[in-house]
Amino acid sequence: MAPSQDAKPKATVFVYGTLMESRVVTTLLGHMPSSEKAVLPGFHRYRIKDRVYPAIRPKEDGSVSGIVFDVTEREERIFDLFEDSDYDKETVTVTLEDGSAVTCSAYVWNLSAAEELYGAWDFDAHFAPHVDSYAVMCRDFIDDVLLRGLAPPAEPPAAWASPQDLEPSAEGYAGGAKRFSPAP
Repeated sequence: MAPSQDAKPKATVFVYGTLMESRVVTTLLGHMPSSEKAVLPGFHRYRIKDRVYPAIRPKEDGSVSGIVFDVTEREERIFDLFEDSDYDKETVTVTLEDGSAVTCSAYVWNLSAAEELYGAWDFDAHFAPHVDSYAVMCRDFIDDVLLRGLAPPAEPPAAWASPQDLEPSAEGYAGGAKRFSPAP
């Protein structure tokens, strides 16, 4: 599922949470796109109540470390579908390690569920213990999205990503057992 020779990167996306994990990205896209470390000034990375992934919101004295990916239109569409309705895709400016500024897209938590945000999210503490099961959830997600022809899923992946949904059960991963219903 690597991009074809004709698929040139057309978009730049800043990621700051679960999409910094190579297993998640390669599960969703089939490969790791070219990337660089970056910092997004003026934002804070929050924990979300009962979720293993983070959210960012503007905060005057904040900054968020992450990665900038160069992706194709198809890959950007997959990322767009992966993020649920609690996120808005916004244009932001990040600073690369060499000090240069890059304009790109980022998925910013909207205010519809602001009361669920608290504290500061840490990759190692809040996500690393769940990477393997999260990758299983991502495999189920991308299988269903590709089956739909990159159409939106009937149910957002956020419904799968609470810590209890990522725990193994007799039927498999609780979240992974919930499959998106096929498009009519």
